[in-house]
Amino acid sequence: MNVSIPFQHIALALSTATAAPRLADVGPCAVRSGDSSSFEFASNPWLNLYNFLFESAKQARGIDDEGLGARGYVSDDTAAARPLTLAEHRVWNDAVDFFARTVVTDRMGVDSLVQRVNDVLARLEPNVDLDTVPLHPELRRVLLRVMPIYRSAWWPTHDRRNRLWITEMQKGLAERTRCLVPRAESVFLAPWPTGSIHVDATVYANWFGAYSTHPPTRITVSANAIGSQGIHGVEVLLHEAAHDMLVPLDSALCSEAARRNKRLPSELSHLVLFYTAGALMKEGDPAYLPFAEEFGVWRQSALAKRYRAMIEQEWQPYLSGERSFGEALAALVQRLP
Repeated sequence: MNVSIPFQHIALALSTATAAPRLADVGPCAVRSGDSSSFEFASNPWLNLYNFLFESAKQARGIDDEGLGARGYVSDDTAAARPLTLAEHRVWNDAVDFFARTVVTDRMGVDSLVQRVNDVLARLEPNVDLDTVPLHPELRRVLLRVMPIYRSAWWPTHDRRNRLWITEMQKGLAERTRCLVPRAESVFLAPWPTGSIHVDATVYANWFGAYSTHPPTRITVSANAIGSQGIHGVEVLLHEAAHDMLVPLDSALCSEAARRNKRLPSELSHLVLFYTAGALMKEGDPAYLPFAEEFGVWRQSALAKRYRAMIEQEWQPYLSGERSFGEALAALVQRLP
C-alpha cells in the first residue's frame, strides 16, 4: 500500500536536500559484533507447494513468461526424488490440471494472485490444519491431497536448496547492509523499512523471480532463480525492500509532472529503482554488473533502453553527488515526451 506525502513536505525536501552522501561517507560496510540483520528468512512447505504447482501448471499450458533472471538453474526441480506410484501420478496430475484450469488463466493478473495466496500460505506453520485458513475450498482440498506426495518426492530437494540460498544471502547481507542501508536512506530520502523484513525462499516467485508486499515489508524470492544467486541475490533483496521507501520519489515525480503538465509513466519510478539498486551495489564493487544489465531489463524494449539512458544521464549525477534530489527529478521529468 502506498502512502502519499503532502506536496508541501516534498517541496521542502526538494528545496533543502543536497546531493546524496557518497558511499565513503556512510561508514564501514562490514557488520560489527552485535549487529543484526533486519532480514528474517523462512523455507515454508505450503508456500513452496503452491508455487511449484503454479509453475508446473504454467509449463503444462505452455506459458513461458519468466525474465532471464527468474529462470531456474537446478535441473532436478521438476524431477521427483523418487518415482511416483501410479496412484500418486494421478493425484499430482489432477492437481496440476486444476491449477492450469482455475489458477493459471489468461484473464487474471498472475502476479496479484500469486501474492494474495502466497501471503496467506507463507504465514502458516509447516503442519498447520488448513481448515481455518482463508482459501477457496477447492484449492484447500487440492493442497491437502497433494502435500504428502510433495513432502516425500520434492520437498527435501526444494527445502535443502532454499536453506543453502538463505545461508548464502545471510553472509552477503552481513558483508554489505551496514553501508547499503544508510546509503539507500540517503538516496531515497526515506527510512529503511521498520521491523523485521520477512523473506520467503520458494521454488517459484513470479516472472521476475521475486516480489514484495507492503506494509509490513514481506519479500518472496525464488531460491533457484539464476538472478537470485550470490551478490545478485543481495541486490534483489535491496530492490524489494526499497519498494517501501519510494514514497518521496513517487510523490516528487508526480508533483514535478503536474507542474510541467506532463503524463508520468507508471513504470518510471520502478526503473529508477532498478537502476539505483544496481548502482548502489556497484559502488561497493566497481566490477559488479547490476541485475538490470546482466539479465536484460534494459534490453527488453526500445522504451526501456531510452529510459535507461535518461536515468543514467539525469539521475546518476545525483547518486554521484553532483546535483540534488530535486534537480535530478526535474531533469528526468523534463526529458519525458
